[in-house]
Amino acid sequence: MEALDWYQQAGEKGELLGFVRAGLLLASKLNDESPQVQQAQELLLRALEQVGGQELRGEAEALLGWIHLKFLAVRDPFRAVQLLRSSSSNGHAGALFLLACCHLRGAGVPTDEQEAETLLRSALDSWGVSSRKRSFSHTLWCISDIQFTLGQLYLHGCGDVQQDVSKGLTLLGAASEQKHAGATRLLADCFQAGRGCGRDDTKAASLRARATREEREKGTSPMSFLQHL
Repeated sequence: MEALDWYQQAGEKGELLGFVRAGLLLASKLNDESPQVQQAQELLLRALEQVGGQELRGEAEALLGWIHLKFLAVRDPFRAVQLLRSSSSNGHAGALFLLACCHLRGAGVPTDEQEAETLLRSALDSWGVSSRKRSFSHTLWCISDIQFTLGQLYLHGCGDVQQDVSKGLTLLGAASEQKHAGATRLLADCFQAGRGCGRDDTKAASLRARATREEREKGTSPMSFLQHL
């Protein structure tokens, strides 16, 4: 993998982004059976030792937190939460999103839907052009993931989060426009049931067909594991 070698060599020479880019490149191509999970972890740990700026450090912490949540070989929700809290304190949208998911699933922290809502709203606020330019990991988490998760929370209402179907549909619609298959499929369910909108079986069928195409085109999302935390 020429790019991986190049980034790793850049890190060895003191290039601040070298190990961060190498860790991201390697981690984004892994699955639970991959023997290189620990190598990706080690690269990002070296990045943490090397970088001093808050933004770059937050990037490495967010990626490490994702790895500790996603991969069975190194899964450690408690360590993930520590890393994500540190990263999110600097406004990293991906870290805020993952930390919210931890609160929703009770992974490494007690379940707290209201805290999850706060974090998801902060993640949306943090997501902007400047944030995306700073973040190399936005290829893993997208704003549509945040919109979909918060939209579900409002659509159903959960814990201390009050149900707001209108707000939920707005967020799901925004995520669906960006080809988020899960959001598109949930919108289809709403149109079929007439939930927050007029019942429209034709629209529901069209949305389901579109969701199937989106799933086929985009493949498995790097965030799909969050459903099973």
